Amino acid sequence: MRSRSKTKKSNSLRSETIESRLRRLDKIVEQLGEGEADLYRAKSLYEEGMALVKECRTELNNSRGIVEKLNRATGRLELLEKEGAE
Repeated sequence: MRSRSKTKKSNSLRSETIESRLRRLDKIVEQLGEGEADLYRAKSLYEEGMALVKECRTELNNSRGIVEKLNRATGRLELLEKEGAE
């Protein structure tokens, strides 16, 4: 029972983490869009934003791989491909 609770907590933290990363990324884009940051600050924000993009992309790719694996296991992927062909 303890491992299930830990797994749920881990999954919950993971999705909170990607959500918080996306919120932070939105704030960075907003700050850069205002154009008020000096060059050093803008560079720092840009670097932070690119690191967040990389982390989010990795997380999403990992999730996509899991979903595709589950779809293949259930045959759902084939059904979706047939529906798309019509």
